[in-house]
Amino acid sequence: MSCLDVGCGGGSVTLDLARLVGPNGRVVGMDFDAVKLDLAKQHAADKHVDNVFFVEADVTELEDINTYDFVYARFLLSNLKEPDVMLAKMAAALKAKGVLVIEDVDYRGHFSYPQNDAFDRYVELYQQLGSKHGTNPNIGCEIPLMMADAGLIDVEMLLADLVFDKGDGKTTSKITLDSIAKAVIKDGLATKAEMTRLGEELDKFVKSKRTLMSMPRIFQVWGTKVKVK
Repeated sequence: MSCLDVGCGGGSVTLDLARLVGPNGRVVGMDFDAVKLDLAKQHAADKHVDNVFFVEADVTELEDINTYDFVYARFLLSNLKEPDVMLAKMAAALKAKGVLVIEDVDYRGHFSYPQNDAFDRYVELYQQLGSKHGTNPNIGCEIPLMMADAGLIDVEMLLADLVFDKGDGKTTSKITLDSIAKAVIKDGLATKAEMTRLGEELDKFVKSKRTLMSMPRIFQVWGTKVKVK
């Protein structure tokens, strides 16, 4: 079985796929980030996984046709200006009866408990930043129809709503806020003073043992390529 992990990053899912397909299978991880790919290669070597291959490339330039039994992408389409074009390329890369699996977010499903103004402002800014740069942080709910429009059949989905009261999952919002701060300020969506204040308030909220924090709502969607007659 041959698999492709598009936008594989550090390769955690790529390595999981390699274990699942076994020694007779082949998995390719594709990403533009050379640093992350080096880490992925090292992890594969450390764990003696030798049926996985990593390729440094712009995923939007994917040109494989009828090559893979399984193609996977996680949190990719929400960061692209032409997600429908990318989805069509991933579908084209599948063999007949191959399966495409996509996981992506809908930021409108993000929540905290109790309600927190700093958190709500972070969610708002993230969506505004994406819109300003031509991407769609709420693309998750659109993916089933996008798959159908790309010619895939038997499209199905699951919805994951992950909520945390501690740990890495709970700190994701603060980490993400920090990562977008420069872009938000540069684009005039908020001042440096406001971003500093939001960071401090969100950090305090995250560290409290009496609060809950969700990830963005995640759509998990899969479909099958039609067999060519």
